[in-house]
Amino acid sequence: MKNHAKRIATCIGLIAALAGQVAYAQEDDLLAKLKTTKKLDTAVGHSPAWSTLDASGQATGIMPDITLAVLKKAGIDATLNPVSMPFDSIIPALVSGKVDIAANTMFVTPARAKQVLFTDILLYNSEGMFVAKGNPLGIKSLADLCGHTGATYKGTVWTAVLEKASKECPAGKSIEIRLYTSSDLVLQDVAAGRVNGGLVDQYAGLYALVKDPSLKFEVATGYVPADRAANGAAFPINPKYKSFAAVFNKAYFELLADGTIKSIFEKYGMKPADVFLRRE
Repeated sequence: MKNHAKRIATCIGLIAALAGQVAYAQEDDLLAKLKTTKKLDTAVGHSPAWSTLDASGQATGIMPDITLAVLKKAGIDATLNPVSMPFDSIIPALVSGKVDIAANTMFVTPARAKQVLFTDILLYNSEGMFVAKGNPLGIKSLADLCGHTGATYKGTVWTAVLEKASKECPAGKSIEIRLYTSSDLVLQDVAAGRVNGGLVDQYAGLYALVKDPSLKFEVATGYVPADRAANGAAFPINPKYKSFAAVFNKAYFELLADGTIKSIFEKYGMKPADVFLRRE
């Protein structure tokens, strides 16, 4: 009887150990996959400076550069397999397994965290208000958009910011809100006079001006971001890949400490980098 009980206990122990190994293997699927494929399926956005494709179809920008630096730091022999998509397609692509990670900044919200896995907060990416060159309407705040046209891009938290501001406008002077598929399209219509104020990543707009000072828009001086503390950005990851997220976090903060991350920001004209990297 004792031997029988001992055999049962041994079997239970083996089953538990095996279950643990299976769970660990599932958790490490991406790390195992990368050893074989050498390719990280990566969502890339349409926001120059942050994340986009160059003329040859390769991922370029701060976020892809950070991803490659992390892979190298972690000793992972892999390159990026970029999949270009609008911002609002990123989470569905991660959930469906179309991509493994997004080389794009995304604010961590409770709703998003229920769908995907996030790295630690990596940087702060507040919005800027962009207006036509010379700011003819004198727009400095969301309230100044009342009775005018405001815009941002689909999937971003700034949609709710504009909606809230519109509800607070005087009767009959709400904000006409327009949503675009990317920040560059917002800026294009601001410059063309079709939009009076566009909320996009502040330095996405400033980077565009660094590249082409003749563009007919500018950042509205005096605009204060709605909530910098809430603008903590992370990389969203397919929710299965917890071990990869841990590896990513460790490598990123080592790169932050040695100045590599700062150098990547400065490479793209994002100075001072502390605007983004200063911890709240």
